Amino acid sequence: MKGFTHIDKVVVSMTHLGNAFDYLYYAGKKRAEAVSLFAGYSEDNSFYIEELIIPKQKCFKGKHGLMYTVDGEELHRINTWLFENKMSLIAQIHSHPEEAYHSPIDDRYPIVDTFGGFSLVVPYYATGILSMKDWACYRLSEKNKWNELSESQINTLFQIT
Repeated sequence: MKGFTHIDKVVVSMTHLGNAFDYLYYAGKKRAEAVSLFAGYSEDNSFYIEELIIPKQKCFKGKHGLMYTVDGEELHRINTWLFENKMSLIAQIHSHPEEAYHSPIDDRYPIVDTFGGFSLVVPYYATGILSMKDWACYRLSEKNKWNELSESQINTLFQIT
C-alpha cells in the first residue's frame, strides 16, 4: 500500500467542513482563491480528520488566471507541526471563481501530494450552500494522476459527522 490508497472512509466533522468553507467564502469576497488543509490520522482503512489548517497564503492573478501560493517556509512550518502531532495531510480544499474543476495548475502544484490524497474544489468562491455534491472531488492515483470522483464515490468515501 502506498500513501492513502487503502483508505475507503474519511471521517470529517461538519465543523471542519464549515470552517474551511467559511474561509473560502471570506477570501472570495475579496475576489481571491484560497486553500485550507485537512489533517488527521489513519486507522485501518479509515482516516479521521482532526484538524483544519489554514496556511498563510497569497492570492494573485497570473497569465492563467487567479491562483494562491503557500511559500516554502509555511510548508515547512506545517510539516513540522504535522510531525510533532503525529498527523498527516489527506486533503486540500480550495476555491475557484467559477465552476469547480481541477486546473492544470492544481494538477501540477498540489500541497497534498500523497497517493490516495484528495483535492476538493469549491465553485463560485464558496458563495453557495455547503454541499459536497456541488464540488469537484479528485483523488491522486499511484500513477500520479488526479482522478475525478463520482457523486456515488464521494458519498461512500466521506462520512460527515
